[in-house]
Amino acid sequence: MATKITRSTDAAICQLSHSPLGSSIGCDVLTGVETTFRRLFRIGKPVPFGNVVRDAKKHERFDRRVFGAIPARMHRDGEIVKAGYRTSESAKHHAAIKQRWRLA
Repeated sequence: MATKITRSTDAAICQLSHSPLGSSIGCDVLTGVETTFRRLFRIGKPVPFGNVVRDAKKHERFDRRVFGAIPARMHRDGEIVKAGYRTSESAKHHAAIKQRWRLA
């Protein structure tokens, strides 16, 4: 199943990105994260969004909170649904609970 990112999707994500590095860099990072998130659904297993964000290349001054808009919008649009939880394996997260997603 091929999914495409439309211009309106890009615009909505980029409006949320107030990167001090300029809007084109912020939009490139966000679009890349969303594309990677969509690609991981092809494996057929629930996907934790945190893994996608962790692997994204971003500038140190980039505000990571903007990434939450990606799964929130996809969930609101009915593209993905919650598929359970897991605990974080990172010691700095103190075994925090992480949401898993799957395609609707």
